[in-house]
Amino acid sequence: PEGPPVWTALNFLSSMIREARETKVLRMSLAPDSEKDYVLLDDVVKILVRLAISGVHQVYNVASGENIRHSTIAEIVSAELGLKILWDKGPTVKYPPISVQRISDEFLFFPSKVGDSIKNLAAHFSKD
Repeated sequence: PEGPPVWTALNFLSSMIREARETKVLRMSLAPDSEKDYVLLDDVVKILVRLAISGVHQVYNVASGENIRHSTIAEIVSAELGLKILWDKGPTVKYPPISVQRISDEFLFFPSKVGDSIKNLAAHFSKD
């Protein structure tokens, strides 16, 4: 399917949705309660430019600041595409939350909610 480059790129979410669409099964390799921070590339690019121009610290965390559970991702994609979810017997992997307090305070950086974008991405793939 055509769409914005990030949607058609070979990244984790696009690859997962593309495969699920072809097989009619959303296969998840990690446990449902696994979680990590996902951030939108658009948000990263926008804040990196601002950090390069006017950042005053040596180190900034560029992240969404919120972990999202794999079960949440699976439920969003499954609902949008009408797919069965198959959970492999993978381990639970939970990354610690990443603080974005410094860039939020300094640059009023409030990243997009990734769940909304996952729904839009899945909807994009459902159009074919």
